[in-house]
Amino acid sequence: EHMARVVGGYRGLYGAGETTSQPLFVARNWLNHLLENNADSNTPPQPVPQMLPACPSISLVARFFEYFSLPPLSPPMTASQRVVSAFIFALNEADLEQVQWELALTYLPTGLGLVVECALLQCVSEPLSSWPDAVLRRVGREDLCRSSALKYVGGTHSFGPMQNKLPSTASKEAADVVSDGLSEIEKISYFRFTEDDRLHEVCRMLRSSQSIYLKVEKAPEVSELDHRHKLQMRLLALCRRTLANSVGRGMLSLATCLEPLMAEVLPIPPLALTGRVPPAGSLVTLDTSSAHAELTLWPEYHNGVAAALRIGPAASPSSGWQVGGERSRTRVTRNWVIYNKTATQSKPGGEATHAGFLLGLGLQGHLTALSVTDICDYLTQGHEPTTISILIGAAASKIGSADPLMSRTLCLHLPALLPAQHWDIEISPLVQTSALIGLGLLHCGSGHRLMTEFLLAELSRTVPSVGTGTTGHHPAPGAGDGCDTREAVALAAAWALGMVLLGKGGTSSPDTDIGTAHHSSMQGLVDLRIEDRLETLMNGGRKPAESSLFPSSSGGAGGQQAGGVAADGSGACRSSRVLEGDVINTDVTSPGAAIALGLIYIG
Repeated sequence: EHMARVVGGYRGLYGAGETTSQPLFVARNWLNHLLENNADSNTPPQPVPQMLPACPSISLVARFFEYFSLPPLSPPMTASQRVVSAFIFALNEADLEQVQWELALTYLPTGLGLVVECALLQCVSEPLSSWPDAVLRRVGREDLCRSSALKYVGGTHSFGPMQNKLPSTASKEAADVVSDGLSEIEKISYFRFTEDDRLHEVCRMLRSSQSIYLKVEKAPEVSELDHRHKLQMRLLALCRRTLANSVGRGMLSLATCLEPLMAEVLPIPPLALTGRVPPAGSLVTLDTSSAHAELTLWPEYHNGVAAALRIGPAASPSSGWQVGGERSRTRVTRNWVIYNKTATQSKPGGEATHAGFLLGLGLQGHLTALSVTDICDYLTQGHEPTTISILIGAAASKIGSADPLMSRTLCLHLPALLPAQHWDIEISPLVQTSALIGLGLLHCGSGHRLMTEFLLAELSRTVPSVGTGTTGHHPAPGAGDGCDTREAVALAAAWALGMVLLGKGGTSSPDTDIGTAHHSSMQGLVDLRIEDRLETLMNGGRKPAESSLFPSSSGGAGGQQAGGVAADGSGACRSSRVLEGDVINTDVTSPGAAIALGLIYIG
């Protein structure tokens, strides 16, 4: 009926004649033949009558139904995709591809137009990339438009007005900066969020490789020396924020570089401790001559971690990281790690950067590429950040495996697990903390009894005397003070305890005591009363009895020890800075005990 009205209007406009007296009859016959033989693939499609294209509406309908008589394409499409593809085919065949999409829909009958509208709505989540840009915009998928992609790649796109613009010298500097992975994220964010610049602003704030915009007003009465001092103080305050950006950049750029080139060094952006002063854009460098070495040590370390975290996780036979339906094939070789070591350590702060690089590789499971001799070489360098990275990274690469060789390596850095005759070995508290974390990762979910008892003893261990090690002797220079790192050691021991017993706690009802609810996997640890002891460490009370397997010192009964060792025969090493009696210091033990209990009963 719609075709009859269209043909009638056509005849009324141009006049009825012999050439236009039969279009309705011809169209009906052709459509009937097409619909009756559509299911039969052996029947060749009948060509469209030549007189139908004289009317755009009839031509669209005819070409629309002609599409369904064509052989199906591969890969197979859904019903909604076929309907939209049929309408696109009809527009192209009827020479109406230049007509606006909304106007083209008006050429269709009301019922058929409604079908196309419903198909467009269903294709929002699964459009075909081969569709024209007008169709992709109609379904709200501008991110797939080819014209937008060419426009962005060509460099004509602008993210909007940038505040605090610097002269062209800063632009040249930005072009020479090593890639930090944020530019790729900005490109992806444009296609996903065309109208939203928040992710671009996050990248701008986390970028630490460009000079800081430094503007300090100078009063006429201020001398040049005082003004330079103000510039340095302002620059120091801004650089502290820059030095902390690496942690956030590592989170944002996690696994965005799935296939690093084994023939090239992984780009690690420098930490820019400089500022540009308007209007000339003169460069001001932060004076670090009188600053502590740790001002840049750990920021350089985390800068290396953030760069290594860009690499995708290592693929394993048991579990793969899914990317687009395929398992990640990221592979890191030993030669590439050594190549990066040679290229990185030659730069200022390169040792700390490479140490962080090793930790990032370990967290992604790539340190299994190193041999035993390589790990020994790293551990014998005497560089504390490198030792920390190897202990945590190698354990993370073998998480949950309880590897005997790695377990012995970690135990060598914990004096409580060494024989008594070796207790005079001075080990940095930070290295001991890293070894505790490594034990938790290595024995994750294993329920290892010896490790569980050791970590419980470490969690409630008393602080040693100032300037004394485990035996009361004076430590080596730079070994640190046990009072300053006691909370870190307790927190690491509690976290490791929770990892060893991860998810092994049972479920308890409100009327059931937490100490009586045990999972079958913790039946062999009932005598340790883990829940009760953690509850005591959280709420306070008398200190538990010292473990016979893991004593806090080598002093025997009645032994007279040096410095801070008690003379009452207990052999306990007491601190001369922290006065503690027989009551638990909950300020130290409570946070860690809460974390351990939560990990044990995690769902």
